[in-house]
Amino acid sequence: MTNAIVEMNNVDFHYRDRQALSHVNFIINEGDFIGLVGPNGGGKTTLIKLLLGIEKPTTGSINIFGKPIDKFKQKNKLGYVSQKANTFNRGFPATVEEVVSMGANREIRLF
Repeated sequence: MTNAIVEMNNVDFHYRDRQALSHVNFIINEGDFIGLVGPNGGGKTTLIKLLLGIEKPTTGSINIFGKPIDKFKQKNKLGYVSQKANTFNRGFPATVEEVVSMGANREIRLF
């Protein structure tokens, strides 16, 4: 039996008077690999913000490890790196791997 890591059930999200997501349903099970693709303005970033608890769904529910997202106690273990293509600095001295690992290492304390 697989363990559900993330469940979205009938999630809608509105920015003021504009609907960004409508009736989103999916389950991500332990061991799944997923890709989130779509056109500009398709709701990809909104979906990620909902999964991180940055935004709250207008309707529907989101569970992480079987718990409602607002009851999930380990939010500090979730994170994302925002992409801003128009502000990309080619002189930035880090690889993609290094940037992603920054989020993984944020709990390490030197002092």
